[in-house]
Amino acid sequence: SGTAKINQAVPNCIFENDSCGIIVNACATDQGIHKISAGADVTICHGDTTTLMASGGSKFVWQPQISITNPQSATVSVWPTTTTKYIVSGINVNDCPGTDTVLVTVQPLPELITEDSLQVCSGQSLQLLVTGALLYSWRPAVLLQNPESSQPVARPLVSTHFKVKGVNAWGCSSEDSVWVEVVEKRTFSMEPISPLCPLESVT
Repeated sequence: SGTAKINQAVPNCIFENDSCGIIVNACATDQGIHKISAGADVTICHGDTTTLMASGGSKFVWQPQISITNPQSATVSVWPTTTTKYIVSGINVNDCPGTDTVLVTVQPLPELITEDSLQVCSGQSLQLLVTGALLYSWRPAVLLQNPESSQPVARPLVSTHFKVKGVNAWGCSSEDSVWVEVVEKRTFSMEPISPLCPLESVT
């Protein structure tokens, strides 16, 4: 603040001595030397929280003051639901004001699509199906052929809740589930005697 003089031979020099050279605005000269920094841009998944950290001074204030903890602190946690540019202002070591910005990009979660419930006859297998992501992981994996496929084959011994996790191109993940009910085969007193399962007909 105020005015000061610098030595033309030493650009970073800020003095109050006439022998230093011409009179300049001390804060204008100082901006290139001690800058307020908001840190590097960040990418998060929808619903996640990230930490922002200001440096280069004190008396920080962050804007906008939404989805943020303690906006008058150097270190804050933010959880925006849409891509947001945060601005931090502060006073540097030479009592000069400064600002900086950091962009928090919010990527969407994958929207998984599966069947809510299915039925299968005891001892038989069925194919599960999921769409909406790039990579998949089903569990319990022990009851599945290729549990990292979008179309794994399941052969449960008892009714089972199968869960699937999907990851999209941005590394964001979400989960869904499929209830598979195992039913016993039913027989009828007619010739020929034929097992009858859901969705089957007698021939």
